[in-house]
Amino acid sequence: SGTEQGRGSIATGSHIDTVLNGGKYDGALGVLAAVQAVKTLHDSGIRLNRSIEVIAFTDEENTMLGSKAMAGVAQAESFYDQRGFSCGRIKDCLKAVGGDWERIQEAARKPGEIDAYIELHIEQGPELEAIGKPAAVVEGIV
Repeated sequence: SGTEQGRGSIATGSHIDTVLNGGKYDGALGVLAAVQAVKTLHDSGIRLNRSIEVIAFTDEENTMLGSKAMAGVAQAESFYDQRGFSCGRIKDCLKAVGGDWERIQEAARKPGEIDAYIELHIEQGPELEAIGKPAAVVEGIV
């Protein structure tokens, strides 16, 4: 935990699924980098003023289930009742990996619990290469 109680945490991580042609590091690199960053802080005896959390989302490329659950909007979407996933409905897929759809609302985070989210992510598209840039900073998500 951080040295200053009552402050929102810093969250870092990414998703562990990928898209066709996304590459083997799509998303997973962000999770592994987050784990390594926390390990390095720990090994170096560095304690931040706020807690740091590592988050590994699943199925972000298809349904954004993890991030929507954290935002508290996963149950509100009828999309999750549709069939078409390899295991049937997304609710069935969640159960197949040990999850419980009836408890999905427990993933919702309250405003102020997380002050910042940092994600290292590989850009799969040619956009950065086309403008000759090796990296970019996202300022918003649409």
